[in-house]
Amino acid sequence: MEESKSSRDSLINEYADLRLAKKHNHASMIRMLDFPDIDEYDMCECCNLPIDAPLFPITCPLKNLSELGIGFPLYFYFTLNAMIILALAITIAAIPCMVSNLMAGHSGDWGEGSESWEIDLSIGAYGNSSSVPKWQGILHSICSLVMILNTVQLRRFLGKKTRHIDILSFSPARYAVWIRGLDKDYNRDELKTFLEDNGREDGRFAEVYDISSAYDIRSFQRAKKRYEKYQRKLIFTKAYFEKYRTHPQSSMICCKYYPSQRELKLQIEIQKQTYKAIEKNILDGLKNIGVCFVTFQKKSDAKAVAEHWDQGAFFRFFHTLCNCLYDNRLSFKGKHISLKQAPEPSDIIWENLSLNPYQRNCRRIITALATILLLAGSLTSVYFLKARQREIYKDYTNKSELNRTTLSLMEVEAFSLLVSLSILTINQLIDAFVRVLSYKEKHHTWTNFYKASSHKLVIGLSLNSAIILIIVNASSTEDLFKPYGLVNDVFFLLTATSILNPVVYFFHPIWIYTLWRRGEVKNQKDGTLGLTQSRANEIWENPPIDIIQLYPNIIVTLIVAFIFAPLFPFGLVIAFCGVFFQYWTDKYLLLRRSSRPRQLGKGLSISMQSWLPIIIFIYSVSNCYTQYIMKKDNVYFPLLFTSFVAWYFLFPWRHICKRKIKLYKLIEDDADQDYKNQVVHFYEDYVRSNPITKKTAWENWLGIIKKKKGKNEEEDMRKRISTLINGKSPVKNFAIQNYKLEEGRRSLFLKSSARDFKKPNSDLEISPMPRFSEGREFSRRSYHANPFRIHENNP
Repeated sequence: MEESKSSRDSLINEYADLRLAKKHNHASMIRMLDFPDIDEYDMCECCNLPIDAPLFPITCPLKNLSELGIGFPLYFYFTLNAMIILALAITIAAIPCMVSNLMAGHSGDWGEGSESWEIDLSIGAYGNSSSVPKWQGILHSICSLVMILNTVQLRRFLGKKTRHIDILSFSPARYAVWIRGLDKDYNRDELKTFLEDNGREDGRFAEVYDISSAYDIRSFQRAKKRYEKYQRKLIFTKAYFEKYRTHPQSSMICCKYYPSQRELKLQIEIQKQTYKAIEKNILDGLKNIGVCFVTFQKKSDAKAVAEHWDQGAFFRFFHTLCNCLYDNRLSFKGKHISLKQAPEPSDIIWENLSLNPYQRNCRRIITALATILLLAGSLTSVYFLKARQREIYKDYTNKSELNRTTLSLMEVEAFSLLVSLSILTINQLIDAFVRVLSYKEKHHTWTNFYKASSHKLVIGLSLNSAIILIIVNASSTEDLFKPYGLVNDVFFLLTATSILNPVVYFFHPIWIYTLWRRGEVKNQKDGTLGLTQSRANEIWENPPIDIIQLYPNIIVTLIVAFIFAPLFPFGLVIAFCGVFFQYWTDKYLLLRRSSRPRQLGKGLSISMQSWLPIIIFIYSVSNCYTQYIMKKDNVYFPLLFTSFVAWYFLFPWRHICKRKIKLYKLIEDDADQDYKNQVVHFYEDYVRSNPITKKTAWENWLGIIKKKKGKNEEEDMRKRISTLINGKSPVKNFAIQNYKLEEGRRSLFLKSSARDFKKPNSDLEISPMPRFSEGREFSRRSYHANPFRIHENNP
């Protein structure tokens, strides 16, 4: 007991204990939290997570990862599906085409040095005799049809799982909606009465539990950051003076300036008064922004209100242009408002809520311009490399056969490798610029930031990897199959991508920097001087897995492979190997090196699935063009099928034919599931996550615990969350471990999991609901350990 008390005291103390930091390193890793004797393990003092609990097996079932958020199993399902797509394409189209190409044996028609195995495996093996068989284009069209069926199956399969878990999940977001567009001086009581009487489409009463307003807190956050910066400097100067009896020297080279302790204390007091004054103005209502989060008593009420008011992107687009779709039923006090299901509280970036759309769009334009400049630089470098490559090949062909050497031809092919490395280098620059500039766009939630960054990366990397190669090799058909042609470039690019992407990700710069920073702290004689325990814990906590890079790696590989598949079928085999290596690299890094990440919801997965139809359409167009340049008579069937693909994905027949399911009708509310009864189990909500209201909200929450569970339980809880309240530990760690399902709720969950819903499927569903055994596994693995594993909008 004494050891635990001293450890907790050192956590809050100014001076860091590396022993506790190393314990936090072990505790912050992804460990299994569902053991009956989990409380017998040693716990980290700051995050209350077990230090030596077992790690997940690398080969564990994907559903077991649901306690990290359903987004992680969905990502690995998506990657497995990518391997299935590639395997089907290899079986249906690539193998027959490669065998046929090898048997053709006319690759030498394209000139000296064209008799390589890459050209023999490509459609260029038929030479320039226009003898390409028609069935190759037909096979690629059949492969596109199979991919369409696979896409529908994947969408329904993942939709079934996400809807099933969404219905059965317990978290604050399931009870809340997000409202924007209110007047800045709106009345909370009037809004509450309006939503209770008019929120549901069926007119039923929807009881509101609480309304949490959002504010313009940018100046508050800036003042508080300055306050914390001066505090850290004061801690260091005090510790330095106590040890060396002198003031630390400022360094112009390292940009380190240390004012005197008197100056630091003065600045701390000024900044403290500044942010206290701003906080008072905010609480007085002077900085309202017309945004709030409304929490209902019942999950079904929140879902019904969200489904009734969220009219979709089509309605919002036309309402932005004109008022022709204006609906008085969807307005409050004569003003149209936006309402949708709320994200998780920890997913919200509160200081960004006050940024208006005009400012955000301007920053998006800057991101686009920066990406275009990088693409222009990449195009220029690749163009000059290709020009030099053509010159070397021309010199090679101008020599007599006696003077030609294999080394000269290898030099030509080496330039294709340089082109690939140049493209991959620019890809890394695009990645870095997109991340930084997307963050500057100030998205409202982390999920929106992840989605925006991922989509921009897919676009930028695809243009840099595929379109630039097409542009620099588009001078003539003959240039496609020469030693300096497109086929060699594609081979080297896919090979380099498949090998280097997992390697670069394994030795990520952030990971290398983290190791260097730890070594610096341990090796320097003043490494821990003035270092707070919370800062030491941050240094020893491993970086979380790179969520932004997950989907773009897979999607860009698919785009490059399929856009060149009719030309070079062997690229599908290389892409399959690359996705396979990426899958196991990501899984290993997640389960063995990553710290426990933010909960990743379904939003990113659903958004990135929209690239699959685009890949199929690109594949079909590429098939048409390839058949056209090789033999014009072969283009008719691929062209007809491409028209079908375009019609299938562009015509909104799914929205016309599908029967919309009201999800709130599938939610069976129980009195025990009311928010007022569940609030004691939630370690985050919209009031406690708001930087302005969190202090009062934590005290109110502890008061509720005292009222419902007694004074002893309240005192025990106050000790457990002391580091959470004072900011020493993030809320996500407490939302993982400090929650135990009551027997009644666990029984209710098992009954709900055993139920096979008979409602008609949405367009995201196909597979049957999990039976009792699968539901039991979900409960044991995830709900017992983590009530917040399902975050629809939480990364």
